Amino acid sequence: CRCMVQKDVIDPLSIDIYILTLDSNSNLSYGSTELKENIKVFLTGFRMLTDSINIFDGEIVNYTVQYQIMVKDNYNIYEVLDRVNNEVWNYSGINKMQFGESIYISKLVRLIDEVEGVLTVTDVSLTNITGSGYSDTSFNFFINNINNIVTPGQNQIFELKYITDVSGNVKT
Repeated sequence: CRCMVQKDVIDPLSIDIYILTLDSNSNLSYGSTELKENIKVFLTGFRMLTDSINIFDGEIVNYTVQYQIMVKDNYNIYEVLDRVNNEVWNYSGINKMQFGESIYISKLVRLIDEVEGVLTVTDVSLTNITGSGYSDTSFNFFINNINNIVTPGQNQIFELKYITDVSGNVKT
């Protein structure tokens, strides 16, 4: 589960709580109405009488990672691509991010560059993915990328949902 709490921007006596849960595949999902009500009832005993609690679903930003590398001589390009995909997945995959946490492109480049068989990294890009099997949250990675740091909103969380969302190719 993930949770983020902040003061309400309109009502200074309210707090906003954003929650996300995990589904049976350990992917992020939205909390049920019953869960939100149970949280609200539980927290009621800990708040001041004049305070109010608002519970919302956080926003899941699903994305893909595409990269381009050059492979050292005498290495099998398919084995190197597979190793890179696994390294990126292990670094960025399920349950790795928190609300409002940024993605540092330079860390991804360094991670890929350190994989055995990689000569150099020529490109890394992130793209929002929505639709069947993914959240409906749209996010522009280009606009929100400042100095190779991609930052979501405070109520948003990045999720690299499937290992197949990582893909690469070899520049020759």
